[in-house]
Amino acid sequence: MNDHGSFGSWLKQQRKTAGLTQGELARRIGCALITIQKIEAGERRPSVQIAQRLAERLEIAPDERPAFLAWARREPPADHRAQPAESNRQAPWQHGYCARNNLPMPLTPLIGREREVAAVRILLLRDSVRLVTLSGAPGIGKTRLGIQVASELLGAFGDGVFFVALATIFDPALVAATIAQTLNIREDGKGSSWDVLRDALRNKHMLLVLDNFEQVLSAAPPLVELLVSCPRLKLLITSRAVLHLSGEHEFIVPPLALPDPGRLPPVAALARYAAVDLFVQRTQALRPDFTLTEANAPAVAEICVRLDGLPLAIELAAARSKLFAPQALLTRLTSRLKLLTGGAHDLPARQQTLRSTIDWSYDLLDESEQALFRQLGIFVGGCTLDAVGAICGSQRLDRAQGGHLLDPPSSLLSSQVLDRLTSLVDRSLLRQAEGVAGEPRFFMLETSREYALDRLAAHGETDDLRQQHARFFLALAEHVELRLHGSDQVLLLDRLEQDHDNMRTALVWLLESRHMEAGLRLAGALGRFWSVRGYVTEGRGWLEKLLAETSEQTLVRAKALHWAGVLASRQVDYAAAQTHYARSLALYRQHCNRQGIAAVLTGLGELAHGQGDYRAARQCFEESLALCRELDDTWGVTRALSGLGAISRDTGDNVTARALFEESLALCRALDDTWGIARLLYRLGSAAYYLGDHALEYACYQESLGIWQALGDKSGMAASLHNLGRVALNEGDYVAGHARLTESLALYQELGDKKGIAVALTNLGELARSLGNDAQAAAYYEEGLALYREMADKWRIAISLHNLGHVAHHQDDHRRAATLFHESLAVYRTLENRVGIAMCLAGLAGVAGTRGQPERAARLFGAAEEMLNASGESMYISDRIEYERNKATIRDQLGSVIFESLCSQGRTMPLADLIAEALRIED
Repeated sequence: MNDHGSFGSWLKQQRKTAGLTQGELARRIGCALITIQKIEAGERRPSVQIAQRLAERLEIAPDERPAFLAWARREPPADHRAQPAESNRQAPWQHGYCARNNLPMPLTPLIGREREVAAVRILLLRDSVRLVTLSGAPGIGKTRLGIQVASELLGAFGDGVFFVALATIFDPALVAATIAQTLNIREDGKGSSWDVLRDALRNKHMLLVLDNFEQVLSAAPPLVELLVSCPRLKLLITSRAVLHLSGEHEFIVPPLALPDPGRLPPVAALARYAAVDLFVQRTQALRPDFTLTEANAPAVAEICVRLDGLPLAIELAAARSKLFAPQALLTRLTSRLKLLTGGAHDLPARQQTLRSTIDWSYDLLDESEQALFRQLGIFVGGCTLDAVGAICGSQRLDRAQGGHLLDPPSSLLSSQVLDRLTSLVDRSLLRQAEGVAGEPRFFMLETSREYALDRLAAHGETDDLRQQHARFFLALAEHVELRLHGSDQVLLLDRLEQDHDNMRTALVWLLESRHMEAGLRLAGALGRFWSVRGYVTEGRGWLEKLLAETSEQTLVRAKALHWAGVLASRQVDYAAAQTHYARSLALYRQHCNRQGIAAVLTGLGELAHGQGDYRAARQCFEESLALCRELDDTWGVTRALSGLGAISRDTGDNVTARALFEESLALCRALDDTWGIARLLYRLGSAAYYLGDHALEYACYQESLGIWQALGDKSGMAASLHNLGRVALNEGDYVAGHARLTESLALYQELGDKKGIAVALTNLGELARSLGNDAQAAAYYEEGLALYREMADKWRIAISLHNLGHVAHHQDDHRRAATLFHESLAVYRTLENRVGIAMCLAGLAGVAGTRGQPERAARLFGAAEEMLNASGESMYISDRIEYERNKATIRDQLGSVIFESLCSQGRTMPLADLIAEALRIED
């Protein structure tokens, strides 16, 4: 996120201007040096007291101090929606406070749009205005104007200002998902994407800029429902067509200000016209010695007028000034406009003019450059040199006629094609940027790309080129997939990310042209990318759509079914996941494909594990492990071992769990499997926790967190942060524990991960219980329990019931406490989890003591202690506090000798007798 004008940066600048060190400033306002360091680094906000002292020391005017304090604390002042006065533009707190945003950072200033920016700002700051549409001709500068307006409203929206690019989205059904992806809102699969958005944004004070909406107009009506459900949300939309929605305020973006060529003012005055200023500045970027003179002023003015003041047309014309003086430019421009005034009559005049401008640029190219320009229009979201070589190389179309769709195309880039590519960049018909690993990447303006596609169709080249495009990106996806188990995972995932729009385009064409096998191959190859990078709903949608269109019982279908099961499982849609896995397994068995069988068995094991069916999970993992060892499939072995380790951990056999995790981790390190290493570190950390090795636990979670961050896997990041929070709580560091758990909860909520949310809530409950806040603890536990019941997660249902039992006992509701411990005990028994059983017996022992049954309590304590010692598990801090307090109370009541004697009896009692003893606790 960009952090325009952060308080920390501003404070650092003010301190240096005053000639103060951080230590001197700290002494003057009476705080610690570390406090100033953290504030300037943006790691913390100043307290109210520190902000007040800073206002005094920095001599902020008394009437400005409320706004200053609000900005420093990042709390919007009461009048934060008011437009800041022009005279106060240098005081950042006059703009409200600095909201989070993802706004693009333009490389050039916006010229001549001051009035439009101010007008749209005022419109959006009105309480009665919720939806503003910037409309106008192609190339008029709607997007650039929208970005500028949004950047000047950063302080007016408490929950941020966000830019949602829709230029590459042509399916209206993907609009809501694209908005959610931009905002890092993950879908849980229970409702539509619009439902997810409404729920996530219901209380948000936010501005969304939806750019290039004209191609997804049928997605406009749900925007009204979104605004109705989210009363503090506002929308700024750029579109060539008005949306015709209730409450819509249309703002027509006008052309840049133009002079009257028949009555030209002096050169100095002429230079102040926005269109002329834009032409001059863009020309000077290419020819620094260019100036507006009496000699060239008439030609420059005429160029701007002939181009109707359209910024894109002016910039394209100025790009040619490297070769042509203004008069020469005007001559060519005049002939082109006369020739192409007969554009489509149903198009706006400005669009015809813009088409003329691009026609003129196109006609300046030689035949081979024109061919490459047309072909580059096939790419969505840019392309790499490899893609250009494979799809647009010399004689590409002739060579393609003899090839098969499923044959990967050559990616040889000839020097001639490279020269033509360079020429297009030089002529501003193509933009170059740095892509993954520093490789160059090339982009077209969307208007130019549309023009290129029109020309491609006119030459009858579209179908063949789309086939080449699909072939290349299928080959790329399969090439990357084969290497996603190694050390280059981050780089490869980024490679797929930057071409995700091209992958989508290829999938659309493969589906439309009925190339189902190739479509299933591409979707199957993208399965891991979709899973890791969080495109779960979209990936699942593609897989299920393609699977529904074909019934051929092939290995390609088996793989697609497997990934559909993985993604359904990620969304906790266990029924769908079970169906997909079962069909995949049947196909793999039919084709005797043992590697596929092993992979699906691992998936089924993870599915059963997630539902608490440990017996079925163990059976699946063991069968998968045996097959993988036979096949020498090391990566498959690591997953099966990890699954078996998780079952051992969850059933209380932590010594075995640690051994299995360490074996799997060693194999992952040998393979350089980055993602697998992170997963195993995370699981090994959990085993270390139960074994009381907190140093190893912390190291594992810390290392896994770093890997998840590099991979861009927010789910993994949330899990590691969560467990680091648990480590902190176990060490009694409640401040750090609360910070990490809260951060983890926020990430899980962004992801829409119900299980993660529930686990984070449970541990926040543990923190509240440790601090004696029973009411807050109960609220967290109850909320988590409701989610666990939705997911039918038996193990965590039992944990929640056990935790609520302790809260009820602490609140002196002994009857409810006993009931909750009994319910938890019953679930743990079905899971054969002896550690859970022991914890419930300990809880019931505490209840027995308060009910006047100390002898029964002592026996139960003895039994619980024996089970816990056998497992090697160390209790969580809140449970340990309860355990020690209740045990001490019973020891005091009975005396140490009798207490130890009864404890010894409990240690030797059969489990069935212990359960009966626990159930006989009476009022």
